[in-house]
Amino acid sequence: MELLLSVAIATFVLGTVALTVGQYRALPSRVPLHFGFTGVANAYGPRPSIWVGVGVQLLLAAAYIALYFSLHERKMLAIGVGVSALILWAQSQIISAAISGTNALPLARYIGISVAIIAITAVLFVIAR
Repeated sequence: MELLLSVAIATFVLGTVALTVGQYRALPSRVPLHFGFTGVANAYGPRPSIWVGVGVQLLLAAAYIALYFSLHERKMLAIGVGVSALILWAQSQIISAAISGTNALPLARYIGISVAIIAITAVLFVIAR
């Protein structure tokens, strides 16, 4: 179980890196960084700022793996899977919004898939006990 959860975390992190590398040149010079409650971007930054999500994901993945090794709790890996999946999903939506020029997120779909990922994480959390 530990190996499977660790591989899932690594897969989501590598997926985020691959997505960002693959789409980087297509991004405009200014990318959305924050979206309001309506799903419309309300803060922007230069193109390299798209890497912040990747950096946060790497740090959190490393933290959850380190917590697993220090506490010997599979639950930490289960949470790491969910967090890594959410960050990959968010990064894909931010990149899509930037490239399309809409600078907006389809809020209902974004929330729906986010809730689904959280639900799957909760199931993993229970199974990992």
